[in-house]
Amino acid sequence: MRPPAESLSSDQVDLHRWRTNHLDALERAIHESREHLVPWFPWAADTGRQQTADFLARMRRKWETGEAYGYAITSHAEVIGTCVLMRRIGAGGLEIGYWLHPARTGRGLVTMACTALTAQGFGLPGIDRIEIRHDAANHASGAVARRLGFTEVERVPAPEGPLAPAESGMDVIWRMTSDQWRTGPTFTFVRHTDGLRHRFERDGEHDGRPAYRRTDGNVWCVWSAAEGWHCRIADGRVTAHPADGRADGPVPPAAVWRSFKDDRSYLYDLWTEPGPFRA
Repeated sequence: MRPPAESLSSDQVDLHRWRTNHLDALERAIHESREHLVPWFPWAADTGRQQTADFLARMRRKWETGEAYGYAITSHAEVIGTCVLMRRIGAGGLEIGYWLHPARTGRGLVTMACTALTAQGFGLPGIDRIEIRHDAANHASGAVARRLGFTEVERVPAPEGPLAPAESGMDVIWRMTSDQWRTGPTFTFVRHTDGLRHRFERDGEHDGRPAYRRTDGNVWCVWSAAEGWHCRIADGRVTAHPADGRADGPVPPAAVWRSFKDDRSYLYDLWTEPGPFRA
């Protein structure tokens, strides 16, 4: 059974397979995050050095057996959280779990980490779906799934009821299929002044990310390290950006965009169509 890569990179974060030499860094991250974790994770109420060492030992064993693939989320070589691919939802499926240091939330870092993890998951033999499951009261976890483009498919009672103080006892299940991941979103730019529409569809990749081409012409919506998400024409000239500034998420943001060409400028809404990347 071929495992995923032991180290991954995604925008501003790096992922590294959990090793026993991560003990001090992980213990520190858990200690600093404890108030943030206790409402949602039963294990966080009773942590210590031995429990953390036991976790790292379990991650090593499960990697070797193929049960789960756990990673440290790092930024500038500092451990700031964890994410894991787990084989516990049946044949052909993987589940993603994650948490992040509270001082690092709100920056899209866990979304970046889970983007890399999802790509690795679909690179494994026989995987046709990946799911994210969280308690219905944990809106932050749901926001990550939504930004990644997963589709909410079901809400079911938690098998053992609420186990942590903030939990409702209702689980939300989000899913991405391999077909959805491969084809990516379809979206439309709608001009504010007159409702003019330009539709874009997935067409290859650019700088390691999905690329999208306007269906009626040679205009592209792509990401680059220099520009973030932007639109450009065939000769490479940039013609549009998100109006609020640079965007570096996994897909073009469903937001207001500003176009510019010669002396003209217009505002557009980017509307994602029903499907895996809906806003």
